[in-house]
Amino acid sequence: MVMKMEEGKECGDCKEGEPCGKYHVYVLELNQDDEKTRNEKGYLYVGMTGKTIWQRLEDNWTKYGNRTSGAPPLIRRSFMRFRMDLVPPSAVSSLTREEAERREAVLADDLREEGFRVKGPRVRENSRIAM
Repeated sequence: MVMKMEEGKECGDCKEGEPCGKYHVYVLELNQDDEKTRNEKGYLYVGMTGKTIWQRLEDNWTKYGNRTSGAPPLIRRSFMRFRMDLVPPSAVSSLTREEAERREAVLADDLREEGFRVKGPRVRENSRIAM
């Protein structure tokens, strides 16, 4: 598997294979296999992790390799590249899991509003925050 990343930002505090202790929001571009649900802007997965984004991606093949439902098999089947260029700088890293989860959901909703097909959480209106 060749892993690619579009121009954009990763957490500057993480070292290769060594997370910084913060939580990170990331975007993956997925292959659109199904013609019926094809979206002209693209198909994205928005996620959050306490690991480096590269470690989390690798987990889909190693740690979660036996899962047959949820995000890991979708990512194993359809991963094309990271799209960190779509993650606002303020959402790249967060001090708390709760803050990162809110930013993940807000970003997923924002990308849906921009016309992307998005696999990821949705915001409850009372928890919406600005990025």
